[in-house]
Amino acid sequence: MAFFFLFQHHLLNSMAYKAQVLKALREDVYLTSSKFWSAYYHAQLQPTDLRELLPRLIPILLLDMAYEDGDESLLDDKDDESQPVQAHSGDYLFNVGNVRACNAKFIGILSNVYEYEVFVTLLPLAEVKLKRCDDETWKEREAIVFALGAIAKGCRRLLYPHLDEILKMLLHLLNDKFPLIRSISCWTISQYGKYFVIQKEDAALFNKVLNSLLHKLFDTNMRVQKFACLALITLEE
Repeated sequence: MAFFFLFQHHLLNSMAYKAQVLKALREDVYLTSSKFWSAYYHAQLQPTDLRELLPRLIPILLLDMAYEDGDESLLDDKDDESQPVQAHSGDYLFNVGNVRACNAKFIGILSNVYEYEVFVTLLPLAEVKLKRCDDETWKEREAIVFALGAIAKGCRRLLYPHLDEILKMLLHLLNDKFPLIRSISCWTISQYGKYFVIQKEDAALFNKVLNSLLHKLFDTNMRVQKFACLALITLEE
């Protein structure tokens, strides 16, 4: 048994390292390797196994959630993530078959098991990244907004005291110059609205969120319009 846990410890450290270098491989190879984390979680091993790795693992997952320069999503609105306009689930972004979606889904899974550790690792990263507004780091900002939406359910108890601050930040991002930041902000707002705004019974806050999303239905970018529509559907459920 001691040998098993020692082997498991080295396996996890090895996978954390490999996650940093596998990005240089073909996308399909890297996508397959990234599925290791979900498979590991579903193996239902000891919940403490990944705890010590989270401060290293989460930044790696975030790094790989950022769009690549050659991603077709940067060129137009026709990427797979914008297609399921008729979806009625806030989880539709996790079902896209790419590394970005796989990592976001896993961060969400981690937040259900390691609520505190994910919260104290991710929130400071978000505070630092979202203070920047330069063009060079917009992909990192977009990825952290995606991650904030992914942990809305798992970390809701710890996030609740920060709700006003988080929503204020997200509402501000709805007017960002980059359409992909505006669209992912619509989705993340819907996740927080789903778990917090309605529960808080704050009519003024809910109306502000609702009006902001309604305004995005007339955004100049079609992708943003679609995500605003999906966000409104999620809030209405």
